[in-house]
Parts: sequence; C-alpha cells; structure tokens
Amino acid sequence: VPWGGGHKLRGPVFLHQDMSRLVNYGIGGYFGLHRDPFEFRNRVTNRTLTYSGNRIASFLIYLSEVPLGGYMSFPDLRLLLHPVKNSALFWYNFTPSGHQEEQIWHQGCPVVVGEKWIANKWILSYGNTFVRRCGVREDATQADIEEDMMRRYRY
Repeated sequence: VPWGGGHKLRGPVFLHQDMSRLVNYGIGGYFGLHRDPFEFRNRVTNRTLTYSGNRIASFLIYLSEVPLGGYMSFPDLRLLLHPVKNSALFWYNFTPSGHQEEQIWHQGCPVVVGEKWIANKWILSYGNTFVRRCGVREDATQADIEEDMMRRYRY
C-alpha cells in the first residue's frame, strides 16, 4: 500500500470496517464498563455478524482536550488514559487464535470540566480473515506475532 514518499505502510490492511461514530460527552457524560465485540444478538447485530463479522479491533480518536475527567480506563490492565486531542487508541478485541480478549474491558470515565469529542471506528473480521497474521502457537499474543514477523516473515 503506497504511503507518503515511496514508503510502504506495514501492518494489517483493514478491508471491512464499521461506520465511524462521532460521540460527544458533556459534563457528567460517561460510558460504562464494556467490551466492543458483539456479545448479544438482536436484529442489528445479527445482520452485522452475518455480513461483516465481529469487531476484531477498535480504534478511538480524541478530537478535543478535556480539562478534567473523561479518562479511558482499562481496569484489568490497570490503565487510566487522559484524553489528548489528536491522539488515538488502538486495540485488538480477539486473540490471534480467535478467542475474545479478556483484558479489554474498558470504560469512559465521567467528564468533570469541559466536554469530550471522540470518533470510534471498529474493524470487522470479514475481509480481514487472511490479512491479520496468525501466531506460530495457538496461545500466541499480538506481541509474539509482531516479534515473529520481524524475525521470519516477509511482507
């Protein structure tokens, strides 16, 4: 994939994506503890799961500064991240072997002063089945795969 001055973008090329969502949280706005993959079925999620697959990865972009509050918390990872305008978070929701990641529970903490604007993008599994590299072991983590790619795999 061409990118910039003749460089090649290395890493996954996500072909199927959920529509971007623009979200605003005013004072007191928060989003409770959750995981991004579809874990229940209804008419809307059935259609997405049937035609596009589940949310294998999440991408969140901070569009504003938040003077106080509005943190993103990943309790199982003991992470508390302050929103910084024009920064982004990316995480996988499934292990390379296809099991749901257990440590990606997260929440948007309440905004105390100001407001928080974010954009969410979810990468869906169909179209990426043969793009995301597999591990050489069933219990391989993403870090293992990246290390293997640097040592053995060629693009």
